[in-house]
Amino acid sequence: SVACPRTTAVRTGARAPGGALSRLTSLKLRASRGPTGNQQIADFGSRTLATAQPYSGVAGLAPSQLGNPNLRWERTTETDVGADIGLLDGRVNVVVDWYNRATADLLVNRPVAATSGYTTVADNVGSLRNRGVDLALQTVNIRRPGAGGFEWTTDLNVTWNRNTITALSDGQPVNATTSGRLTSVAMVGKPIGTFYLFDFVRVDPATGNALYRKADGTETTAPVTADLVTLGSAQPDYFGGLTNTLRWKGLDLRTFLQFTQGNEILNMNRLFADDGGNSSDNKFANVRNRWQKPGDITNQPRMGSTGGARFMSDRFIEDGSFVRLQEVTLGWRLPASLAKQMRADNARLYVSGRNLVTWTSYTGYNPDVSSAGANANLNLGVDFYAYPLARTWTVGINAGW
Repeated sequence: SVACPRTTAVRTGARAPGGALSRLTSLKLRASRGPTGNQQIADFGSRTLATAQPYSGVAGLAPSQLGNPNLRWERTTETDVGADIGLLDGRVNVVVDWYNRATADLLVNRPVAATSGYTTVADNVGSLRNRGVDLALQTVNIRRPGAGGFEWTTDLNVTWNRNTITALSDGQPVNATTSGRLTSVAMVGKPIGTFYLFDFVRVDPATGNALYRKADGTETTAPVTADLVTLGSAQPDYFGGLTNTLRWKGLDLRTFLQFTQGNEILNMNRLFADDGGNSSDNKFANVRNRWQKPGDITNQPRMGSTGGARFMSDRFIEDGSFVRLQEVTLGWRLPASLAKQMRADNARLYVSGRNLVTWTSYTGYNPDVSSAGANANLNLGVDFYAYPLARTWTVGINAGW
């Protein structure tokens, strides 16, 4: 990687009208620009590979990976302009950065026709841009001088990011699937994680069948590929975290809130649990609101309805915004006399809880989800029987002997 930072720092001790705390303590301006490479290509990712595949007790080989000899690293060129600001004698500190990241030779597991014997191939398919603002704010809310005095600090970080695909190979969209079902698309002018689905309109009050919008604007119970449209995105408007730390004498308390706002989730669990009775899976409680007789007004198709819920549509898209109490930790630093009896240095007892409470309108287990896993570079924000997060409690001691 290459970076060319230019930094200017200004410190001032001049007091503004209003007293000692109404002053600019420090100011640092930063600017940088440079390229970096992403080498996260799997080992031998450009090679066509075979693996051992015995058959009927006879040793043999079978193809396991479709090669791409033209595979290259991703290249990201970033411009960053920022400032570090200290106010009120260091009791308020602000770090703000504006960035613009342009990525070329985007690495994607691109789908290929299954008749090739494979389903995907690693490829450099285009370029994208991430542009946004990072904000970090630290405040010292209360600070009582002296040993064992009360102290309360708050740390807030927020990121506003706008992701846009700026080019694709031959300008052609790239579809992404989850468990063999089309869910997302990479398309020029759209963000990564854009859902590609049928547009659910309503449930027909006369028949109880689900109706979808066709490309010509009419309604149908059986949409076709030409009727697919981009509907929503897994990209959030903003996300971040809020940490509060309190200390008094030997006690300390830390809380951490995580939040994400504006993203959407494709809840594929409903494909079987909210499907109008077209499968033998257990059903969600909201199917009790299904259409049951002519004249019923509802968004729940009738049991066994034509196209009831088996078409992938925006009926399954939900708001993924959430606020989560991710951590609470309470600690007690043992008095020096007691620690000395234990022959320990700086002994501290603590109890900590993680993933305690999540406030969200999402009906699945976890709004912070991606069933396709860490390697999902196109089909973000899809929940298809993803395992829920565990709530955990930890009790321990930190000490040196």
